[in-house]
Amino acid sequence: MRATLLSKTGPLRIANTGIRSFALVIGLAAVMSLAVSHPAAAKEGESFVCDIVPSGKVPEAFPEIVGVAVGNENEGTFVVDPIINYYYGGPIQADVVADNTSRLSIRWSVKVKNDKTGVAVITLFYELLILKANLTARLRLKARGDSLEFLATGTCERERP
Repeated sequence: MRATLLSKTGPLRIANTGIRSFALVIGLAAVMSLAVSHPAAAKEGESFVCDIVPSGKVPEAFPEIVGVAVGNENEGTFVVDPIINYYYGGPIQADVVADNTSRLSIRWSVKVKNDKTGVAVITLFYELLILKANLTARLRLKARGDSLEFLATGTCERERP
């Protein structure tokens, strides 16, 4: 799948390689193994896999699945989805906005690159909110320099190491 966003330079294509590609499964396994390979993070952190229901004007700009592993301050928090996997080849670091007994909120950005030149043409900012009581998710998307925000919802599962 590919999505088109309007940018100042015209239509922009965003790669979204699909929900259950082999590479994504490997990336999710890498995220989940962070908790196991770092004992402190496994004790303190949580891991989630969220199924997102793409919606709105640019549904293809939303990943259909997101994996999150929350570590402590030393290990950091990592996220992977089909879009991240396409542009970065595996999990990337995310910033924790809030992590308490009721919710987890993280942010990350993806530099969308021109497939032919490899030059970054736009940066997309994502924020994922997971409500821990009912394991629902809300994923916000905003492009750098654009005032519009897009929203998708979903459900999550806690992953056990």
